[in-house]
Amino acid sequence: MNFTEARETLERGRNPERRKIYNNTTLERLEDSDGNFYLGLRLHDTVIIKYYPERMILDSGGWRTVTTKARFSAYAPNVGVSARQGEWFINGELFYDGIELDYDGNFLSDTISESDIKTKAKEVRRVKRVIKKYAKAFVVEWQKDDFPLSSNADCWYCLWKKSDDTALGDHWNDTVHLLSHIEESYFVPSLLMNALIEQGYNDPALIYQLKYLDDNVYRALYRYLVKRLIPDIQV
Repeated sequence: MNFTEARETLERGRNPERRKIYNNTTLERLEDSDGNFYLGLRLHDTVIIKYYPERMILDSGGWRTVTTKARFSAYAPNVGVSARQGEWFINGELFYDGIELDYDGNFLSDTISESDIKTKAKEVRRVKRVIKKYAKAFVVEWQKDDFPLSSNADCWYCLWKKSDDTALGDHWNDTVHLLSHIEESYFVPSLLMNALIEQGYNDPALIYQLKYLDDNVYRALYRYLVKRLIPDIQV
């Protein structure tokens, strides 16, 4: 689907601003930070494809899932998506969030060399090991009777929320505070609450206070941190 096809699809719906086109997937009329109009394919809360008249931008939002890959394949024209050793490739080139192509599948943004792929893969593995170690240690601390509740003593980037309930760190796209927590072995109560909420638990506070489902808590922390730290690794 190119820009023209996306526009025609949207215009055929009842609402000219938004139309559901598949499970958890909508096509929307949007505006970027420069005031430019584009059409966006949204999967859950993430606009994964931005359609401009002459180009498209692909962005997983950190959610490199089977569904995201399927939507790229179905709705990004002349784009082939494959995976190898934990990395995604678009038309044979390493994928990264924000990559730009024209509607013939030609790259408009920079591609990454084979040596850079190996360097990035090595760094991704290193960071994942660090995150796993931190998440496991976090669960051990959380299981202790004296582990505190969220309070104003927490990291403000984890604790404070904007009006849309987005953590301040996410609002400012700041990951430095997360890296410092890992480096200092600082187990921030509100970070854990944010991870449980993002995981979709109906009552994260109950899990937090009753200290059960430790494997689930570990996975929630791991996924929360990977989503924010892995995309920020620079090649």
